[in-house]
Amino acid sequence: MVDGAQAVGQFPINISELGCDAYAASLHKWILAPSGTGFMYINKASLNLFSSPFGRGFSTINRMFNPPGTKDLPVRAAINSAIKFINSIGLESIEKRCRFLSNYLKAGLRDVKGVKILSSNHDQSAPGSTIFEKKNLDAMNSVNIFEDKINYFIDEHQRDGHNAIRISTHFYNTTEEIDLLVEELKKL
Repeated sequence: MVDGAQAVGQFPINISELGCDAYAASLHKWILAPSGTGFMYINKASLNLFSSPFGRGFSTINRMFNPPGTKDLPVRAAINSAIKFINSIGLESIEKRCRFLSNYLKAGLRDVKGVKILSSNHDQSAPGSTIFEKKNLDAMNSVNIFEDKINYFIDEHQRDGHNAIRISTHFYNTTEEIDLLVEELKKL
C-alpha cells in the first residue's frame, strides 16, 4: 500500500511500474484540486486483499459513505480542471521548479544556526517538501507565528520523534517568499 500524497502532481508516476497492491493520494495538495478529493488505485491482482463499503452486498454501509440528496458535483468536476491545469504546465516542469525551490530553501536553512534539515537531497525525494528542525524551537507553537509574519501557510511535523516544520514549495512560490521565511527563522 503506497501513500502517494506527496508525489501525485509533483512528478510523473507510473503506478504499474511500482508493483504495489494499492496506491492512494489526495488531490488537494500538488494537483490543486478541492479539499477532500483523491483517488485509490487497487491492482487487479490484489483485489481479493481489499473489501470496500462501496462493493456489492454493502448497501447498508454504503449509505454512510454516500449521503442521499445533492452530490458535490462541482467539487468532483473541479478535479478535471485541476488535472488539465497541471498537465498544461507539465509534470517535468513542475518537478524541476519544486526541486529548485526546495534546494534554494535548504541552502538558506544551512545558514541558520541550530537548524537540522531532515529532508533528503536524493533525486527521488518529494521535490517540494522540505522538513527541518531548529534547536529550542517548538514547531507547533512557531507555525502560527511564522504564518503571521510571512503570510503563507506552513506546517508542523511533530511526529516520528521529530519537532519539525514542513515547508511545501510549489511551482507558484517565489525565492523572495523563501528568503523572508529564512530571515524570520534567523531572528528566533
